[in-house]
Amino acid sequence: MVHRTELGAKWTANYLPSVKNFSVDDDWERDLTGSVAVLVATHRAGTVASIDAALRRLGDRVVAVHPIGGVPAKATSDLLPGVDIAGVRQANTGGPTPPAVTTFTRGAQRVALTGNRGVTNSQLTAAATALTNSENSIDRLLTHRRGIDEGTALMNTICEQRTRVVDGELVIRLVVDLNSHD
Repeated sequence: MVHRTELGAKWTANYLPSVKNFSVDDDWERDLTGSVAVLVATHRAGTVASIDAALRRLGDRVVAVHPIGGVPAKATSDLLPGVDIAGVRQANTGGPTPPAVTTFTRGAQRVALTGNRGVTNSQLTAAATALTNSENSIDRLLTHRRGIDEGTALMNTICEQRTRVVDGELVIRLVVDLNSHD
């Protein structure tokens, strides 16, 4: 995990102790071998800069980029000319399965770009309506806590079937424990 601030590194060290932490200024690329997939989870002002830093420092070793944090409208990178980064992420709002992929190729460099914006506005509205209509029958907002395998399957079911009712249960909010495999 590459952090731009010490606070982020401390958070990861506390909650994900098995993850290697680096500062953006460290020589973190030396600790990585082979091909690298980059997950960008930062605020919108830092997304393109984070992608660019990974591409500059890792070069052709970067084979995939997946922005899930904020992405400014019409975001582009000079290192990925012609790629609409915001459009890549938008293409995967609330699904689809398998995800939409944009591939950038230049010389030996080949980068698959996906992303995830979460859910659509209509899906958020439907969830808010379900909460409003339930009166006091929902005593907590967090309804499901799952390991990564079961959580991924549950999210795929929600996206593919376009329903928040899975196995007879209303899924209001799902938390995926990244340290747990089912």
